Amino acid sequence: MRHRLRRHEKEEIRRRYKDNAIYKAFAAPCKKYEAQATGFRLSPEELFWECMAVLDDIKEASEDARFALQEFWSGRVVDYGELNGGVERERIEEAASMVTLSVVLCLSTLDLSTYNTLSMVLAGQLNWDSPAMVEMREHLTSNIYRLGEDVFSSAVEAYMDSDEYVSDDIEELLDELPLTQVEVADDDEQPAKSADQLTVRQLIILFEQLLNVSLDSSFTNISALATLIEKVSGYKASSIRTTINDLARRGYDSAPVRSDIERLATLVKKVKPQLSEQLRNSVKE
Repeated sequence: MRHRLRRHEKEEIRRRYKDNAIYKAFAAPCKKYEAQATGFRLSPEELFWECMAVLDDIKEASEDARFALQEFWSGRVVDYGELNGGVERERIEEAASMVTLSVVLCLSTLDLSTYNTLSMVLAGQLNWDSPAMVEMREHLTSNIYRLGEDVFSSAVEAYMDSDEYVSDDIEELLDELPLTQVEVADDDEQPAKSADQLTVRQLIILFEQLLNVSLDSSFTNISALATLIEKVSGYKASSIRTTINDLARRGYDSAPVRSDIERLATLVKKVKPQLSEQLRNSVKE
């Protein structure tokens, strides 16, 4: 999961996959977990995206998957911690466990020995006796039973035998959504602001130029930059991280971003003309 999903992104994924049996199997239990959780709340759409990404990786290279999945749970804990700095570790671990368990339940429905082996590799990383895991397993398996175990297993088997890659489809869907639809992950995370206050995205672009860093796939200090901007702006770090990831993924080649840069260039021109020119040149590059 390259970034936390924004509200309109969740809606689009839900609209496209609401009839998918794998999505339906996990949506209700995850929604209940999301409603109860504090700090890190994994949405049904994020769980589905994560689960399908793993299944897609296995479809593409099943022989290499056993090695790749040996530290899957701990890897997810690290990734989610970076996406949500400062969140209680227990909540992060529960989210990682839910994703891992979902993949285990999918793989365990398949007869092929390779899939059973991978299921056991993942299952061995879970603490099955913990109260949270017991409850999580009960919710997920009960919903699969209500959906129909045959329906679920048939859907997983058909998917693994198909040429479809849902995670790629979701990536393409997210890339097609306009940046202007919503600028931050959750509106209620934002401070009250005047029409003249810089947006999250404008602040990120400004700091990128001031600190001389490049927001591309090689940039690894997202949490540190988000924390810095949070302290000077009042915006929540989680929303800042989401927008940083968005800019790193999409770049500056969009009308809204170019408009943001032009506004910044105009604002700083009298203070530092060189920076104003530097901002305008960043669009041309």
